[in-house]
Amino acid sequence: MPRLDRRRLVGPRHRGHRPPDRTRNLWDRVEATHQAWEEHDGPSRDRFGLTITADGQTLWVDTPEAAIPSAN
Repeated sequence: MPRLDRRRLVGPRHRGHRPPDRTRNLWDRVEATHQAWEEHDGPSRDRFGLTITADGQTLWVDTPEAAIPSAN
């Protein structure tokens, strides 16, 4: 899979405007998420599940026991 060009995701820069520092953190999260997706053999959408409880929510692949760690 070709790598995405970060400049295209940040958008144009006008009159010396720089994107906020959180842009790098967001891209790091995108890359980490993509890596996790590849480590699970690129699962299709029908293999994902979401469990929501009073304590929070958990995203998982194939079974609730295969929880995906939160990026937060």
